[in-house]
Amino acid sequence: MASKRITQETFNEVVQENIKEFEMELEDAVNDAVEQFESQGVDLTNIRRDEASVLGSGIPVVVTVLQRLRATMQQSEGEGEPVVTDLVLAQAALSELRAELERDPAAKTILAQEHGFPALLAAIEALCHAELPARDALHTALQVMAQLLTGQPDLVTRNNPNNIIGEAQSHPHAEKLCRPLRRFPQDGKTQQHGIHAIRQALVMHETNRQTFVAEGLIDLLLHVLQTHEDQPDAVAEAAHCLRDLTLDDDIRVAFGKAHDHAKLIVSEHNALPAILQAIETFAADDAVLQELCSTLARLAVRNEYCRDIVALGGLRSVLGVLARDDCSSKLASAGLGVLKAIAGNDEVKLDIHSAQGIPVMLTVMNKYAKKTSVMANGCAALTACCLRCRENAASVVANGGANTVVKALIMHPDSARVAKEACRALRNLAARNPDLHDAILAEGAENLINIAMSKFKDCQDDAKAALRDLGCKVELKELWKGAPRDTQEEIEQ
Repeated sequence: MASKRITQETFNEVVQENIKEFEMELEDAVNDAVEQFESQGVDLTNIRRDEASVLGSGIPVVVTVLQRLRATMQQSEGEGEPVVTDLVLAQAALSELRAELERDPAAKTILAQEHGFPALLAAIEALCHAELPARDALHTALQVMAQLLTGQPDLVTRNNPNNIIGEAQSHPHAEKLCRPLRRFPQDGKTQQHGIHAIRQALVMHETNRQTFVAEGLIDLLLHVLQTHEDQPDAVAEAAHCLRDLTLDDDIRVAFGKAHDHAKLIVSEHNALPAILQAIETFAADDAVLQELCSTLARLAVRNEYCRDIVALGGLRSVLGVLARDDCSSKLASAGLGVLKAIAGNDEVKLDIHSAQGIPVMLTVMNKYAKKTSVMANGCAALTACCLRCRENAASVVANGGANTVVKALIMHPDSARVAKEACRALRNLAARNPDLHDAILAEGAENLINIAMSKFKDCQDDAKAALRDLGCKVELKELWKGAPRDTQEEIEQ
């Protein structure tokens, strides 16, 4: 459910009322207003709380700094491209903008209203053509652009679901944001900060995603994966950005292209070898591995892709990562997500069994039994591995997996996701293996499934399926008895 929002004017009115009627100091008036709205579930992320914004007095700091930044640039006489006239002042203005946005993230709304996006875009364009000393200023400009675009992706393109292709083919902003990546392909810092800025434009904005794909972003990202072995931060950003291209989170668009983008990345751009090679290269870097594994799982959207991942050594690599003693909980969760994704292929289920993948999965789940994400992803992976696969179900129970799944229900009683995934796992363990029922029930599964069913409405169908396949008592409700005439009369009444 979306959070409630208010305008800056509404917030200002409450603050000023506190000052006038209750004689509060400004700081107390602002804090009281914040408490009031937050208690009502209002999201105040984009509400400014500084004196100039709340009282309407003076000029906000970001506006003053933006004016100084504009003063350091002018249009060149030739092609009309912007040039930096004073690099030192430009760097100082950009650094101050970055610091101010870190101090007050809501100031980005002022920056947007004062046409800060085209000004920053011009600065980035100018710094791309400046001499080497301007590289640090370019990095800062890209960082400020990322801060500005966070939560404001409409600044890049106007969302237009009815004309997305037209927007994608003709919009210059995407080209200018991609320009630093093309201009400095070997500079890891430029790649890192440039990709991070672009990523902010992809979230919750289908038009931007399609625009950047049309602009050739996928090739730029894969170039980073293939050539920047010494820049882990850039590789992590590139992997995350590939994953963001497969999002389907823009409610303004009826049908997005998340699945099409995943197929494009794998089939036309041959991304799987690059991702799997990066997993080998950064085998000791958990942060990068987490991003790579999460992206790999998101791209396993077709049966043949799952087989390709195994054929290219992906299963061996992921199991090796999970088997490490120093594997972090976040990396474990991402690795289990890969196994869940590729186990959608029935042949891969048997490959996981042959590679002793089940004991590895259970070991890491028991290691991080207190981590909700690990247990949820682990149960989901077991569910996928045991679907239509008696061998894996038997292996799970033989290695104490029934106890592990039941432990998930015990240790995470307030997690609806863990409850749902655990019930699904228990159902698939029992569905084709009646000889395993006693071992599962001996762990106390029936009572815990009933508790989950009564506690979480979304879990009821999965819980009933688990009870049914375990041979337990379950109450099934007949929602409609097939009496159309009576139903019609009830509707008319």
